[in-house]
Amino acid sequence: MKVKIKINQQSCISCATCWTLDPNHFVQGNDGKAKVQNGQDDNDPKSEKVVTKCENCLEAANSCPVDAISIKEEEEAS
Repeated sequence: MKVKIKINQQSCISCATCWTLDPNHFVQGNDGKAKVQNGQDDNDPKSEKVVTKCENCLEAANSCPVDAISIKEEEEAS
């Protein structure tokens, strides 16, 4: 299943909840705010990405105190 993870950078308060709960998908960016990555070795974190495997990202999104993270299932191409 592919999901799109999106972080609202204006809402993010850099609380560290997401990258603590799911360090495989979330990192602290240079600006201190959360960014999305696909794995530990991803050198290009962004505020929005489609990932193929997401084990703890839903828990991280639900734990965000300001609801800055959205996760939507992506439709698979036939």
